[in-house]
Amino acid sequence: DGDGCLSYEEFEHLLEDEKVQLFFLRMGLDTHEAIALFHAVDADDSDTIDIDEFLFGVMRVRSGLKAMDMLSLMFDIQRMGAAIEDMREVQRTSSVALVTAQSF
Repeated sequence: DGDGCLSYEEFEHLLEDEKVQLFFLRMGLDTHEAIALFHAVDADDSDTIDIDEFLFGVMRVRSGLKAMDMLSLMFDIQRMGAAIEDMREVQRTSSVALVTAQSF
């Protein structure tokens, strides 16, 4: 819609275009893998990505790794980032509980 971002709904609509499908096929991605790429690039699960982020993801897929290997790696990195954030939250909560217990 010209806002510099690509929503999942806009992306699904684009995937209906044969030219877009051909573009992804030339990169070694079928429609389902292209959708997986969108979600891999959408790190905050907002169903909206910046065009630059998407193009960066596309370029990484084209860099020589097999497409599914790259997607798998991107998902693994996302999961690790979420796990690290969960551990930080547990650490913050534990620290607050320890300080509170020590003050009594």
